[in-house]
Amino acid sequence: MSLGLGLGLGLRKLEKQGSCRKKCFDASFRGLENCRCDVACKDRGDCCWDFEDTCVESTRIWMCNKFRCGETRLEASLCSCSDDCLQRKDCCADYKSVCQGETSWLEENCDTAQQSQCPEGFDLPPVILFSMDGFRAEYLYTWDTLMPNINKLKTCGIHSKYMRAMYPTKTFPNHYTIVTGLYPESHGIIDNNMYDVNLNKNFSLSSKEQNNPAWWHGQPVCSILHVATEVTSISQCDRRTLFSLSGASSMSPI
Repeated sequence: MSLGLGLGLGLRKLEKQGSCRKKCFDASFRGLENCRCDVACKDRGDCCWDFEDTCVESTRIWMCNKFRCGETRLEASLCSCSDDCLQRKDCCADYKSVCQGETSWLEENCDTAQQSQCPEGFDLPPVILFSMDGFRAEYLYTWDTLMPNINKLKTCGIHSKYMRAMYPTKTFPNHYTIVTGLYPESHGIIDNNMYDVNLNKNFSLSSKEQNNPAWWHGQPVCSILHVATEVTSISQCDRRTLFSLSGASSMSPI
């Protein structure tokens, strides 16, 4: 009831006072009662009633709403809800559900393996690994209602109910442990940034040293499976990795 009443009052206010919709930062625009939507209207105190929601808030959020649907493009926007955003590929994630009335991703049923299609540029369906620092496994169950998108990924994807982080509990050591099955002391990536006294060099994934195989003492599990089974599709998983393929045979997996 309150939402409907608020919307009704808003529409009447729109009719009486004018709106900034599609008029944001247009210095020539004059609304009813001479309200304005330009950058200086707040200083003058003559902004139209929806200036804040339509022109200012739209540059701060990643979502569409009824104020934004069909908007005139704003250069400062994080994403767009304009009519041409699909062609320009910069729509907000909920554009189709909010502005075009389509069923939202959260409300859709999980796709089956028969329904899945490869994205453009992929010969086989990619596997996407979501890794979030400081995110406890229990959050998937205790706070799932507060994280609808993550809960959807959990429901329709694959997740581990239990996982113990390797020491040190840093991002890159644990990522490399996941793909190699080795402890950090075996695969060599013991920190996000590190110095090796023998190499006399510093390592980080933002430096050229990331391409130096001397740092990487492991082999991704998918590469081992490819060699052992000769299944072509398995080789796709290491196309873009920087992992060295040396020395893995002498190391014992977890």
